[in-house]
Amino acid sequence: MKRLRQYVHEQTKRDSEFVTHLEQARSEVRLAVAIAQLREQRGMSQRDLARETGIKQPQIARLEKGDHLPTLDTLWRLLSALGARMELGPEGSVTVHPISRRT
Repeated sequence: MKRLRQYVHEQTKRDSEFVTHLEQARSEVRLAVAIAQLREQRGMSQRDLARETGIKQPQIARLEKGDHLPTLDTLWRLLSALGARMELGPEGSVTVHPISRRT
Protein backbone atom coordinates (compact mmCIF):
# COMPACT_ATOMS: atom_id res chain seq x y z
CA MET A 1 0.00 0.00 0.00
CA LYS A 2 1.31 3.45 -0.90
CA ARG A 3 2.04 5.93 1.78
CA LEU A 4 -0.08 9.04 1.79
CA ARG A 5 2.83 11.37 1.07
CA GLN A 6 3.85 9.28 -1.93
CA TYR A 7 0.28 9.27 -3.24
CA VAL A 8 -0.03 13.06 -2.83
CA HIS A 9 3.32 13.59 -4.54
CA GLU A 10 2.28 11.44 -7.52
CA GLN A 11 -1.15 13.05 -7.83
CA THR A 12 0.37 16.53 -7.65
CA LYS A 13 2.53 15.72 -10.66
CA ARG A 14 -0.38 14.24 -12.64
CA ASP A 15 -3.22 16.64 -11.93
CA SER A 16 -2.85 20.39 -11.38
CA GLU A 17 -6.35 20.61 -9.86
CA PHE A 18 -5.40 18.05 -7.22
CA VAL A 19 -3.32 20.67 -5.41
CA THR A 20 -6.27 23.09 -5.35
CA HIS A 21 -8.61 20.42 -3.94
CA LEU A 22 -6.01 19.35 -1.39
CA GLU A 23 -5.54 22.93 -0.12
CA GLN A 24 -9.31 23.40 0.10
CA ALA A 25 -9.62 20.19 2.13
CA ARG A 26 -6.82 21.32 4.45
CA SER A 27 -8.63 24.61 5.09
CA GLU A 28 -11.86 22.79 5.89
CA VAL A 29 -10.08 20.48 8.30
CA ARG A 30 -8.34 23.44 10.00
CA LEU A 31 -11.73 25.06 10.58
CA ALA A 32 -13.24 21.84 11.93
CA VAL A 33 -10.32 21.26 14.31
CA ALA A 34 -10.36 24.89 15.50
CA ILE A 35 -14.07 24.71 16.38
CA ALA A 36 -13.68 21.37 18.18
CA GLN A 37 -10.65 22.59 20.16
CA LEU A 38 -12.37 25.78 21.23
CA ARG A 39 -15.49 23.88 22.28
CA GLU A 40 -13.32 21.59 24.41
CA GLN A 41 -11.39 24.55 25.88
CA ARG A 42 -14.73 26.05 26.88
CA GLY A 43 -15.58 22.79 28.67
CA MET A 44 -18.59 22.18 26.44
CA SER A 45 -19.80 18.91 25.01
CA GLN A 46 -21.25 18.72 21.52
CA ARG A 47 -24.64 18.38 23.19
CA ASP A 48 -24.03 21.59 25.19
CA LEU A 49 -23.06 23.44 22.02
CA ALA A 50 -26.14 22.06 20.26
CA ARG A 51 -28.39 23.40 23.02
CA GLU A 52 -26.65 26.77 22.94
CA THR A 53 -26.87 27.19 19.15
CA GLY A 54 -30.03 25.32 18.20
CA ILE A 55 -27.93 23.18 15.86
CA LYS A 56 -28.47 19.45 16.20
CA GLN A 57 -25.64 17.51 17.86
CA PRO A 58 -25.10 15.14 14.90
CA GLN A 59 -24.61 18.17 12.65
CA ILE A 60 -22.00 19.55 15.06
CA ALA A 61 -20.25 16.17 15.01
CA ARG A 62 -20.17 16.24 11.19
CA LEU A 63 -18.79 19.79 11.23
CA GLU A 64 -16.06 18.86 13.69
CA LYS A 65 -15.06 15.81 11.65
CA GLY A 66 -14.76 17.98 8.56
CA ASP A 67 -17.53 16.05 6.81
CA HIS A 68 -19.63 19.16 6.34
CA LEU A 69 -18.66 22.79 5.78
CA PRO A 70 -20.84 25.21 7.79
CA THR A 71 -22.84 28.00 6.22
CA LEU A 72 -21.99 31.51 7.37
CA ASP A 73 -25.12 31.57 9.54
CA THR A 74 -24.09 28.32 11.23
CA LEU A 75 -20.56 29.58 11.70
CA TRP A 76 -21.80 32.81 13.30
CA ARG A 77 -24.02 30.84 15.67
CA LEU A 78 -21.12 28.57 16.66
CA LEU A 79 -18.69 31.44 17.19
CA SER A 80 -21.26 33.39 19.19
CA ALA A 81 -22.00 30.43 21.46
CA LEU A 82 -18.29 29.72 21.90
CA GLY A 83 -17.41 33.35 22.54
CA ALA A 84 -14.93 33.53 19.70
CA ARG A 85 -13.96 35.30 16.53
CA MET A 86 -12.47 33.76 13.43
CA GLU A 87 -9.73 35.07 11.21
CA LEU A 88 -9.32 33.86 7.64
CA GLY A 89 -5.96 34.42 6.09
CA PRO A 90 -4.30 33.94 2.76
CA GLU A 91 -4.01 30.48 1.29
CA GLY A 92 -6.71 29.05 3.54
CA SER A 93 -5.26 29.77 6.95
CA VAL A 94 -7.92 29.68 9.66
CA THR A 95 -7.48 30.96 13.20
CA VAL A 96 -10.19 30.95 15.86
CA HIS A 97 -9.56 33.33 18.73
CA PRO A 98 -11.43 33.02 22.03
CA ILE A 99 -12.92 36.25 23.27
CA SER A 100 -12.54 36.83 26.99
CA ARG A 101 -15.79 36.19 28.75
CA ARG A 102 -16.51 38.64 31.53
CA THR A 103 -18.15 37.26 34.61
